Amino acid sequence: IVGFTAEVRTERTTLYNPVTTIEIPPEIHYTPGSYITPDQLLATAVVTETHNADGSWTSTWYHGVPMTRGVSYRFTITATVPPTATNGTWIRSVASTTGTDTREPWAGRRYTAQDVANVVVGATDELQEMDLVINEVMVNPTSGEEWIELYNGGSTDIVLTGMVLSATGEIHDTVTFSYTIPQLNGDSLVLHPDSYILIHLTDGTDTQTDLYAGWGTVGALNDTEGRIYLFSSSDFRQDTVVDFVQWDDDGNLTNDDGDNLAAIAEQWADGDYVTSTLPGDTLGRDRYSSDANDADDWENTGGIHSGAPTPGAINWTHAGLNLLKIAEPAMIEAGGTVTYTYQVFNTGEEPLLNVNLSDDKCHPPTFTGGDADGDGELDAGETWNYTCSMRLYEDTTNYATVMAKTKGAGPITVSDSAGATVIIAHPVGGYTEPVNALMSLWPWITPILAIGVGTLIAAARERS
Repeated sequence: IVGFTAEVRTERTTLYNPVTTIEIPPEIHYTPGSYITPDQLLATAVVTETHNADGSWTSTWYHGVPMTRGVSYRFTITATVPPTATNGTWIRSVASTTGTDTREPWAGRRYTAQDVANVVVGATDELQEMDLVINEVMVNPTSGEEWIELYNGGSTDIVLTGMVLSATGEIHDTVTFSYTIPQLNGDSLVLHPDSYILIHLTDGTDTQTDLYAGWGTVGALNDTEGRIYLFSSSDFRQDTVVDFVQWDDDGNLTNDDGDNLAAIAEQWADGDYVTSTLPGDTLGRDRYSSDANDADDWENTGGIHSGAPTPGAINWTHAGLNLLKIAEPAMIEAGGTVTYTYQVFNTGEEPLLNVNLSDDKCHPPTFTGGDADGDGELDAGETWNYTCSMRLYEDTTNYATVMAKTKGAGPITVSDSAGATVIIAHPVGGYTEPVNALMSLWPWITPILAIGVGTLIAAARERS
């Protein structure tokens, strides 16, 4: 796919009856309707498409409103390079805009501005095939600086030197942020497979894992609406767009043309955005750095598998759960009561929901406390306590299991198990302990009964 964009503006005067055209050469295949009209002209522009005798196409926009000084319009068409095209073939497109001056003494004079774009057919830029992504962005820190994280999810090294991070897809725009990745210690900076690098929007000393864009970039990312392009070079074109992300807080993009180049490059859905973060949170992909080139790849709490920022690491907040089970007493007489106590620890970094504790023999365990803030969430570092009691008549080993889930759109289930063994002190062939005690006294009961019977017989004789 190849795209041609004409950016048109008038610097000195208002032009009336403006008309813009883009010519699509016959060497590429054009499908009627494959154009983008500037949003400012959607209500007024009339578009015609002409298939010329030589196989070329001409798309013409009649603006329908005067073109005032300083206003900029972007007109875009996309087409397909046929499979039969050979490498090295030049494709040339011409764009022009005409309009009429109304100032004296030039009233009625018609002006035309024209430009030419050339594309060389060749192999797809290798970088486009690599798994290099913008992986996480801190746009609204509560402390420290803003930062951007890149991730190489591929299997080969990627040379980052010369790539550009920019808040715009326009070379000539007055931008709030643009940073060209430098060399490191005189050599090209390479990002190895399954590796991360942070670009900090502040001053500092560059390393293999951390780059510093300088004081001039401090606070450059807008909290409520913004975008970041990653280009393979300083030539901002659709074939140099490596990745893109855009965010907004209210669904009303004030710069609705800001993602045009990314949309043409099929790195983003036109007009799509990720909801802006709360202070201290980040925009992040999931733990796999999935990249479908749309806003669904992203979540505004560090990623769907994360509940907190994870700079320089996988977007997955560590979730951990530990269960401790104690039997008291650990040895009892048969038929005695044992009380189990359970302690559930959150050893991870984020709250856990839907905590469920079960025991395979003693049930149900009863919650006795530990939810300090009463929010029903097992917070990081928090311990919840449970108890359960039962009678035992034989040696018993039983197990308890606790399960819980992390917060967020992509919850992770964590679990742990623990066991305890209780020993019966004097087991006898399956009898209960009271029966065992009676049987052990039987030799003493027999002579007592015999003495009693003899006494009764003697008393009877005396009375007779």
